[in-house]
Amino acid sequence: MLPKVESCISFVENTTGGTALITSLDKAREALQGKTGTLLVK
Repeated sequence: MLPKVESCISFVENTTGGTALITSLDKAREALQGKTGTLLVK
């Protein structure tokens, strides 16, 4: 899990308006609706 979080932090810090979402593929629909997952924003 740590490599995923570190990659997302790097992406968010180095992208204009960067947002990253960590979730499993079977929960992707719910995550995009804001119901589950971990959202990282700058």
